[in-house]
Amino acid sequence: AKFTFFPPIPKCCRNLKMDKMFCFCEAVIQFFSQLFNINKLGLINHACGDVLTPGWQCGVYTIPDGS
Repeated sequence: AKFTFFPPIPKCCRNLKMDKMFCFCEAVIQFFSQLFNINKLGLINHACGDVLTPGWQCGVYTIPDGS
């Protein structure tokens, strides 16, 4: 499915970088993936400067290669 991606604002990225997305990833449970497009997590990670490396587990989502 196609979707529009709007990059996060700089303040959001600063907050995600402070704890390497730990608090954010802690909330990524199966229920989260039913409500939100989980594929955008890799895009958010990349837009914020690749906070997490490929293969990193972010809740129930694994950061893919090249994201």
